[in-house]
Amino acid sequence: MSDDELEAALKEFRKQLADSSNRKAFHIFTNKTLDDLLEKRPKTMDELRQIHGLGDKKINEFGEELVGMVRVSTYR
Repeated sequence: MSDDELEAALKEFRKQLADSSNRKAFHIFTNKTLDDLLEKRPKTMDELRQIHGLGDKKINEFGEELVGMVRVSTYR
């Protein structure tokens, strides 16, 4: 999966989560966090903890999904 495809997938994930939880997309994660995800591509929960803007609450809420999306993008 290219950077553009992963970026689109992460934005869609953020939008769906925001819509389903009645929050703004930037409350899920900011564009700075998105950029950090794309740059570092964390494949483990420990690596995810190094991403700017993701604390324990967000990691517990949807960290596994983020790591899963990055893993899939790496192996395609």
